Order: sequence, then C-alpha cells, then structure tokens
Amino acid sequence: MPRVLLLIVMGLASACSEAQRVDLVEQVRGQPFYRYETTDEFDRIITFYISEPVGDDDLPLVVWIQGSGFGSHFQERDGRVARVGGSHSVVEESRGRARVLLIEKPGTSFLDVPEQPGSAVGSPVEFREQHTLDRWAAAIEAAIRASWAVEQVSRDRVLVMGHSEGGIVSAAVAARMPEVTHVALLAGGGPTQLYSLLRLARQGAFGAPEWTADEAESWLLTGWERVLNDPESADALYLGHPHRRWSTFMTTSPAALLDQSDAFVFIGQGLEDRAVDPSSADVLYAQLLSKGRRVEQMLVKGADHSFNRFEDGEYTGSDLGRVVKRAIDLMLEDESR
Repeated sequence: MPRVLLLIVMGLASACSEAQRVDLVEQVRGQPFYRYETTDEFDRIITFYISEPVGDDDLPLVVWIQGSGFGSHFQERDGRVARVGGSHSVVEESRGRARVLLIEKPGTSFLDVPEQPGSAVGSPVEFREQHTLDRWAAAIEAAIRASWAVEQVSRDRVLVMGHSEGGIVSAAVAARMPEVTHVALLAGGGPTQLYSLLRLARQGAFGAPEWTADEAESWLLTGWERVLNDPESADALYLGHPHRRWSTFMTTSPAALLDQSDAFVFIGQGLEDRAVDPSSADVLYAQLLSKGRRVEQMLVKGADHSFNRFEDGEYTGSDLGRVVKRAIDLMLEDESR
C-alpha cells in the first residue's frame, strides 16, 4: 500500500470515533484526489473527494461547490479522467495551503456526463428528486464533517466557495454550520434569483428576438407561476430545471441565508456576466455592510459568468484564478481565527 494511502487509512481509523463515519474508496486515477463515501441525515450515500496532502501539516478545507445542473466533477476523456466544473483554479491556488473538498450532488455518480451541461435535462429521476436546496446543503454538511476524520485536515477554519448556483448553496451551508468561518460567492447572486431573471428578461435574454421587455417578463413570470402551483414536481421543467429545484432555491436568497451565519463573506462578480445580473452582487454587498458584517467585494471588469474575458469574440484569458486566490487568502490571513 502506498505510504500516503496508508497514512490516510491510519488517520481514519484513529478518528472515526470522534467524527462522522467516512469510507475511503480509492484514489482517483490520474488526479490528486481521493474518493470517499459517507452518509447524511437522509441516510443517503454521499460521494466526495479530498485533494491529496502536500507536506506534513494539517491544512484547512476549501469546499468548492459547483454550478447548476447534473454531472460529475470528473469525466473520462480519451481514456483519461479529467476534472470539470471549475475546480482547476481552486486546486492550483490551494496547493500546499489548503485541502480541497469536492462533493457529488445526490443522484450523481462518479464520471456521470450531463446531456445538457448546466441543466437537469436528461438527468436521472433520482437526481431530479434529490436536488433541492436543503437536501444539497445537507449532503455538503455531511461531507465536511466526514472530512474532519481524514488525516491532515484541520478544523480550525473552513471556506465554502460556490460558483453560480453554488453561491446560494454556500450560504445555505454556512447557515447550517457555525463551523464555517468564510464564505465566497462567485457570480452567486444576492437577492432572490428572480431579481436577476427579471432584469435579464428585460434585457432580451429570454424569448423570441422580437419580444418586447414586457412580453419577456410576462413569459418568465407565467413559468414561475406554474412552479408555485406545482412546487414538488420532479418532472415539470422551468428554465431547464425541475419545479422541485426552483421552489426551494428561488424562494430564498444568499442575503437571507447569510443572515443566519457570522462567517466572513467574499463576493466575486464579473461585470460582463449575462447569467447573473452584476447588480445582484452590489445588493448583497450593501445589505451585508448595512448590518456591520465582515465582507469584501471584488468586481472584475470585462469578465463573464465564468470570469473569462473576450475581445471581439476571441478568448483573451481568465480571471477565475485571481478571484479564487483572493478568497483563499482572506481565509488564511484572517487574524481573528
């Protein structure tokens, strides 16, 4: 047995009595991650991954929460296992400074490939039934608590960082867990997502090109009314996701959930975002400041929803690494811890 794997197994054996049960499954082929399983409060098996240790020190957790839709953190491409979902920058900026935690959404298995990335179209019934805000947050909490049983993972501080849909989920996890010391929302909104959708509809993001702003708004709100009239449906879709998902995500907000946490909040937002209205970041920033919260905002000129930059339609670079680095720096440099 490789020395690193042996140390992990020994660490699990010594810590199981003090933390949530965790089972080591395997090292992910060709990736600096180990795959684990635990169970959550709904008795579901939760699959998660922790980056391999670097050095001998105990390091804090950086929890990366992916955006919307079905699909695994890993996919097989040309016979090799590749990471997807934006975790590359997190792994790079955490190397030697923190351990990265990735969690599969319940109903998703290792190497699952989405039919339509970013949506639930074509996803299994189990995923469509399980992917609600409260159930997803419960799975993440279980994975975090299980991670504390792993060798060289510190409980001293925890950064939960979410992109897009992951933003509100990171706030929900912080609301559940007082142990979460830092939260980062990257293009994650602020008020209810309906705020962004309304603004985007009025800007022509939905419907036929000839629609007026009023027609686009009416179409959007008619769909939302259908969600409210059938909120538990896992089959009826609205904007690519089941009613069951929307009725838990859009009836609350990052701002409301962060009221239930004392964590330091970092807000990262690209100003050319066409999936989340950039002004939503200002709304969250202002609300947190008005309550005396510790918060920092980073607005990135020229960056889109994924923090990529384009010029005349050509990709010119990414600012995601810079944004992620700032969030991690804030956690590690926080003298209040």
